[in-house]
Amino acid sequence: MKRKQPNIKFDFDGSLVDWATYFRKWVESKRFTIVDNGSFYWELLDQHGSPVSHEAASRLVYRSMSHIEEFEPMDGAELFLGWYYAQTGVPIQVVTCRPHHVAGYTHQVFARLFPHIPFTISFVDDAVHKPLYMEDCTVFYDDRRKTAVEMAGRGFTVFMPVRDYNFPIRNCEVPVVRLNKLDPEASYHPDMLIGGRIILVDSIADLTDKRIVNLLFR
Repeated sequence: MKRKQPNIKFDFDGSLVDWATYFRKWVESKRFTIVDNGSFYWELLDQHGSPVSHEAASRLVYRSMSHIEEFEPMDGAELFLGWYYAQTGVPIQVVTCRPHHVAGYTHQVFARLFPHIPFTISFVDDAVHKPLYMEDCTVFYDDRRKTAVEMAGRGFTVFMPVRDYNFPIRNCEVPVVRLNKLDPEASYHPDMLIGGRIILVDSIADLTDKRIVNLLFR
């Protein structure tokens, strides 16, 4: 089989790895409460109902990231990454905003969850820097709405799995397409969907859809 050249990179937490489910259960076992505010962000309250400082919350987040045996892959991630690696023979390329000091744990989590799939991980200080790590790739997969809008605004195509915290997208300055709204019988040329837009999917498994799969390769 002729190998294809990869054209997509991936976010880590919420995209390939489900860290949030474990974190929520873990902090609640310590009598903290997570308050969702209807977006990507949340607030942590202590046992007296008082807000936890950003610094203290960050320490809990980073501590939880060391519990590498507790995380699970996002739905469809293992099958999709295995399929994609078989197509390209190139390690899966991840770009994450996890801090550098948890890099070791992050590598261990990926290796445990996806043991037969080679990978590389780039750690960036802020999501706005993710476009600097795209190199020749023009497609990104990320669950965070702000990152998706930022990268689409810079000309990338971003696949974003629909979650309670990132949908609906209102007053968006970039085009947004929902995969299940596309013509099911159509075959889309990459130029029709590539560049400066967000494509909403139900899960990463949708990226094998024949209508858009050509976007994933160069």
